[in-house]
Amino acid sequence: MLLFKFLIIIISFNCYNADFLSNMFSKVADVVYYQCEIDKNHDMIDLHYKLKKNLFGQPLVEDVVINAVSAHIKGNSQKPLTISFHGWPGCGKNFVADYIVESLFHKKEKSINYFLFTRATFLHLEHDIYEYRTQLKKKLIDSAWRCPHFLFIFDEVDKMPKGALDVVKSFIDYRTQIDNVDFRKTIFIFLSNVGSNKIVQKTIELWEKGVVREDFKMEDFESFLAIEAFNDDTSGFYMSDIIESHLIDHYVPFLPLEEEHVRKCIKAEITKQSAHLLNVDEVLDKIKRTQPFGPKPYNLYASSGCKQIKETVSFLQMKKSRRKDEF
Repeated sequence: MLLFKFLIIIISFNCYNADFLSNMFSKVADVVYYQCEIDKNHDMIDLHYKLKKNLFGQPLVEDVVINAVSAHIKGNSQKPLTISFHGWPGCGKNFVADYIVESLFHKKEKSINYFLFTRATFLHLEHDIYEYRTQLKKKLIDSAWRCPHFLFIFDEVDKMPKGALDVVKSFIDYRTQIDNVDFRKTIFIFLSNVGSNKIVQKTIELWEKGVVREDFKMEDFESFLAIEAFNDDTSGFYMSDIIESHLIDHYVPFLPLEEEHVRKCIKAEITKQSAHLLNVDEVLDKIKRTQPFGPKPYNLYASSGCKQIKETVSFLQMKKSRRKDEF
C-alpha cells in the first residue's frame, strides 16, 4: 500500500530529478518507520479508570473529555477535535492531558504520534512572528502526514506570542486537506491559565448559593471562557481567529481545589512514593506555608492546587529518612 502511494505521488508530480526522488524516498521511509499506533477500538476504559482514581475535585472534566475523545476516534469526524483546558496551576490540566496520551498510544509519552508544544518550543522565534507561524505550520503538516490520528498539545498558551496561534485556524477548520494532508482525525488540546480567575469567581458564587461542585453545570462556565480567552491581551488566544470563528469544540473549566482535594492528592502521592514515614497532615502543613489558600475573605482554594505535592513529599520523606539513619 505504501509503495502504491509512493508511485502515485511520483506519477502525479511527473518529476524524476534526483533531489525529488531522494525527498520522496525519505518521506516513505518515515511512514514505514513511524507507525500510526492509535487503537480506533479503544473504549476509553483506561482513561475513565485513571481519571476516577487520580483526578480530584473536577466533576465537569471527566464526562466531556471521555465522551469527546471517544466520539472523535470512533466517529466519522468532519474536523479535528479541539479542546481547551482552563484553570489555576495544579488543578489537573496537564494531568488529564498526560492521561489522554497514555490511553491513546501504546508507547504513552514516548509515542511519536503526539507532540507537546510549550513556550520553549519556538522560544528563539518569539520576536519573529512570521517565522514562528511558518515553523508551527511545518511541524503540524509533517506530523499529521505521518499519522492522521495525531495528537497536538499546546501547553502554556497564555505565554505564547500574540497572534502565533492564528496559523492553527486553517488546521482545525471544516476542511478536508492542507497541502494534501488530512487533519480531520487529529486532536488539538490547548492548556492555559486564561480565564482561571473568572472560574474561581464563578465557583465562589455557586458555593455561596449552596451549590456543591458535583452539581455544577458546564454551561455555568462555557458562557464566559471563550470571551475571557479572546479578550486576554497577555495570551496567545488574544483576538484569535480560532476563537472568533468558533472552532474550539469544548471549553473545559478546571475548578480551584479545596483542602479536601489537596489532602487526596497528598495521600495518593504518599502511596505512590511509598513514603511510609509521612502522614497527610504534615505534608499539608508544609504546602500551606509555601502556597497560601485564597482568595480573600474565604481562602477556600489552594493557589497552586496539587502542583508541588510530588516534590514536597519527596523532600520530607528524604529529610525524615536521613534523620532516622542518624539515630
